[in-house]
Amino acid sequence: MLFIGCEPERSIVPNTHDNRVPEIINVTAWVDSISPTRKVVRIRWAKDTLKQYTDQLKNWEVFRSLNDTAQFTSRGTTFIPAWDDASVHRTDRDVVVYYKIYPNGELSARGQFIGKPSDIIELTVRK
Repeated sequence: MLFIGCEPERSIVPNTHDNRVPEIINVTAWVDSISPTRKVVRIRWAKDTLKQYTDQLKNWEVFRSLNDTAQFTSRGTTFIPAWDDASVHRTDRDVVVYYKIYPNGELSARGQFIGKPSDIIELTVRK
């Protein structure tokens, strides 16, 4: 015979990465026309300065995916809370573009921490 019982209730350890670097807030994104054949996606955001964070913010890394939220690739880093993506070209059909932004902390003796990512930003670039 085998007797199996439940373990006593354990408390969940909070994620310590979320409080190391500032969170991304107030994200706005829109599609702008550079010329009749070129479009640019403009993204602007802010960092949360109301909470107390243990590490300094180094930069933000922007990830993009076209028509699929499962395949994000890095588009680069920025030191200001803004990103312009002119690599989304006008095509013969509409393109859905997804973005995620990750805050990166300064390298310290404790390591370098990546903060909580922004929500997924979805935009449609019309043909």
